[in-house]
Amino acid sequence: MFFRIQQLYSQKKVYTILKINKKMKRCASLIFFLSIIISINGQNNWENKRFQEKSLITNKGQFSINSVATPTNFDKQVHYAFDGNNEDFYFTKSGVVLLYSTIDKRKKSDEEKAKRKERKMQGFTSLTDWQEFEKEGNRLDAKYDEIIAEWVGANPNVSIITEEKTSYYHSYLFKKNGEEVNENYIPSYKKIIYKNLYPHIDVVYELHPQNGIKYSVVVHPGGNVSDVKLKYSKTPLKQNDGTLITKTIFGDVVDHAPITFYSDNKVQTINSSYKVNDNIISFELGNYDINKTIVIDPWTQSPNFATDWKAVWECEVDAAGNAYIIGGVMPLQLLKYNSTGVLQWTYNTPYDTTSWLGTFATDDVGNSYVTNGSTAAIQKISTAGGVVWNNPNPGGLFASTEFW
Repeated sequence: MFFRIQQLYSQKKVYTILKINKKMKRCASLIFFLSIIISINGQNNWENKRFQEKSLITNKGQFSINSVATPTNFDKQVHYAFDGNNEDFYFTKSGVVLLYSTIDKRKKSDEEKAKRKERKMQGFTSLTDWQEFEKEGNRLDAKYDEIIAEWVGANPNVSIITEEKTSYYHSYLFKKNGEEVNENYIPSYKKIIYKNLYPHIDVVYELHPQNGIKYSVVVHPGGNVSDVKLKYSKTPLKQNDGTLITKTIFGDVVDHAPITFYSDNKVQTINSSYKVNDNIISFELGNYDINKTIVIDPWTQSPNFATDWKAVWECEVDAAGNAYIIGGVMPLQLLKYNSTGVLQWTYNTPYDTTSWLGTFATDDVGNSYVTNGSTAAIQKISTAGGVVWNNPNPGGLFASTEFW
């Protein structure tokens, strides 16, 4: 294995190309597909159907709620979050913020293209001047909408319990108190439980395998279903089939009609339906045995997004047969799979495609090198997913360089 740095000079710009050659290894990345197929030395062939495993990630400071629409008494401290592509969910003791977004390539007008061409011909007075020009040219079209789901009259000091810890972990680079920090080995879970959110009533959150959230209202003996009230920041409209439709700029959020059953007998269902009053969702139940625990089981389904950037851009393999996949958009994510295709960790880079992925390489030991393209930056990530070093502003010879 060897690295080769090549510099190409064109129109007074310097482009740096980082190339890596490996013998006896093959790694195929499928661009813009959700399937990843890996073959290493003709052994351990495996396929991964999704770019990202779904889990609820512990917040170590990497998640925050910036919405101005949250109610005055809404607790904004995020305890767990789902960090998705078009859907992000932030769990606080007051409820959940459901954030929806799309990132698309921005179409430049003919006028803008002409102005940018003229600006290039004039040249740039400084590196900063050129970098700002590049950043504006690569800017993406981002759109956001949200629903704030608040548990009304609930226990403000509710305990949030985790279950089904995942075998993989997460790594983030973010700013904390003005300093850039890397939090590694962040655990995640398949399930979180709001214990005694109301007296004798728990709420269990899970991620639906398709999209959205499945939450279960578990009513133990002594619990009063009428206590449960979930207020939306947008207006949910009840449909003839019992579902709720809440409009967003991306389409409908659908709360499927609840299915209610005894915890020890899922076959024996109980009549149930939504009731909506002033954006507050509650539940109406038929007769049931109040001495038994029941489960009210809805599904909040996210809109059907027209675009999906869950793309794999590049992949590499180390000497031990572990695969390293980089993809996504906001942000670019680096994932490590072992030789049998089991996800080990996800590192969320500080880069996004407003400045383009420059290149990606992994050495035999398993250290990965990720660069930003048009505004040069480079990071080294250890085989354990931690940041070894981060250079966002290479100087000296590389002061006016692009990394490709």
